[in-house]
Amino acid sequence: MSGVAKLMYPNLFLIGAQKSGTTSFAELLAAHPQIALAHSKEPNILGCRDEASRLPAYAKCWAGTVAGYRLDASQVYLVNPPSRERIVKLAQDQPLKVLVLLRDPVARAISAFWHMTASGIERRSLSQAFRCLSGAADLAAALAAESQNIEMDLGSGELVAHQYARRFYDEHWNFRYLHNSCYAHHLKPWLAALPEDSCRVWFTDDLRNEPARLLSDTAAFLDLSVPFAPDRPVAQANVTRVSRGTAMARLGRGVRNIVPESVRLALRPLLGSFYDRLTLARPQAAAPQLQARLRAVLAEDLAELGGILGREVPATWH
Repeated sequence: MSGVAKLMYPNLFLIGAQKSGTTSFAELLAAHPQIALAHSKEPNILGCRDEASRLPAYAKCWAGTVAGYRLDASQVYLVNPPSRERIVKLAQDQPLKVLVLLRDPVARAISAFWHMTASGIERRSLSQAFRCLSGAADLAAALAAESQNIEMDLGSGELVAHQYARRFYDEHWNFRYLHNSCYAHHLKPWLAALPEDSCRVWFTDDLRNEPARLLSDTAAFLDLSVPFAPDRPVAQANVTRVSRGTAMARLGRGVRNIVPESVRLALRPLLGSFYDRLTLARPQAAAPQLQARLRAVLAEDLAELGGILGREVPATWH
């Protein structure tokens, strides 16, 4: 990465996990005067196949900042081995820190499914998406079935290969709901490759229940000269909403087709929340049987995670 001034590369990473509260955490971090978030929260550059051609634009993500830390909060990095290799290489040229925020792996997997459903590229039912659990003897078998099902469902049109995702090394990573919740599997090589004391892992439960302590610990880990602002509220970001039904979906498309975008943008502050309540709803909870099967399949990885981190995972994760 010597072709662009090193000073403009990130030296702080929030690498995931997806749907674990990273947007809320990144906003809290960016409120500190010594931390500058990239102009786009998730540049994703170090997860792209054509990284070299994107490096000049990557350096500009922090143009004009004087903050000591330049934060890249791309959550694809946690589950993407080439990203790890690039960040480890970057750590050889400059000191850097890596942060990880983990959510209950079952809740994260299901939330990721609904997130993809809301985006329009996931067209399977919840049970179809997790049919890899049926008859799987263990986690390895379930992961193999998940990969096979993704390829099959892409061919049938039940999944849509979005053009945006094609730049990633694993262009279907967003559909790997089970795989992306195997935290121990992903974290182990990160912790082994990074310099000692350069990575901290927290739980979404910490952010939700004890945000002041989490921020205090973060300030100490980053050796910040001033603390985070006290009692700063934690805003819930990227809350997934799905269509209430086919009729509501048609209504939404009709509004977009008839009303000019300029008018929609002007009216959104006044009518946006009403329209969202009318057409969108929180996703339905997964069936208890599906959640129980997910927990059973992920139990081995979860037990290993506690050993890796040297702390108990929240009891609600079991």
